[in-house]
Order: sequence, then structure tokens, then C-alpha cells
Amino acid sequence: NVVLALTLSDVLPPGQIQLGRSIFDPRVLYQFKLDNNGDAVEDLVIQAYVVGNAGNQVMHVRGQVAPVVQGASSRIVKGPVTVSAKVSTGSTPIVAERNGVRLFAGVRDDPFFFDLGRFSAILAGQASSFANPGTDAFAGLNTYGIVIELPASMIGNLATTAVWATTSR
Repeated sequence: NVVLALTLSDVLPPGQIQLGRSIFDPRVLYQFKLDNNGDAVEDLVIQAYVVGNAGNQVMHVRGQVAPVVQGASSRIVKGPVTVSAKVSTGSTPIVAERNGVRLFAGVRDDPFFFDLGRFSAILAGQASSFANPGTDAFAGLNTYGIVIELPASMIGNLATTAVWATTSR
């Protein structure tokens, strides 16, 4: 299997996550783009978009399919939804699976580790290297994430496929 992950809205204190507000913007299309022939243009897309608002959002995923338009101009592809999941806002993740594709969308602890204090000291000439162990400046902060797990056969040749993610409104 292959896991694709996209995190957004970094550095959110847990108190800022409110059930009465939308997690994902219903006007935004989230895409994983796959280039299978090395030309740096997507041949396939996996699209995620949310419907609903406040505490009633559901994330839908379509693809992997050929995009309607390649490049920066994006449109939702027609066809059936591959998998849908209610957006997770609490500590228990909501994961949906359909036809071997698993989906999570919601709030999670920020996975990025960075010793911001030590980095600032290096820039100021007060230190010459990072400490071991460092201090995680992002510990306890949240991010919004979309995670899709799918069979590797849906991606193509893993050795030659390039993958990137975009958001568009």
C-alpha cells in the first residue's frame, strides 16, 4: 500500500479547534497529482473535497483518474466517489474504507519536529549546531490533515511516479 498525506493550517493550539466551525473549506479542492511519465505534468489525480459545514463535514475522494484540466486550473472529475469519511474533530479518528482505499480527514497533532529556539540561536551566532535531543517547538499543536491509503497498483510504477499535492479554490 501507499499512504498519501497532506497537512494544512499548521500550528493550531487545541483550544482553537471548535466543533461549531468548519475544519475544511468547502470551496477548496485538495489534490494529489501523479506524474507517471516524467514530464512534470499530472497524468492522474486523486481529488478530495468536503461537503457540509461546522461539525457535519464529510470528505469525499475521487480517483485515481485523469484530470479534467492539467496544471493550475482544476475541476472536480466526474464519476463515482471512491471513498467518503466524516471529518474527525475529536481525539478518536474516523477512518472509512471502500474497495481497498482508506481515508482520514480531520484534526491531528502536528507531525513536524523543529527546534525553533536553537535555530534562532544559530542564526544569531549564539550557537553553531542543533542540540541532541532538540526541543520540539510544535509539540502540542494541531494541524488539519487528509490521509489516503491505497493499493500501490493504483499509483503505477513507484520507482518512476512523482507525487505532489495542491489546493485550489
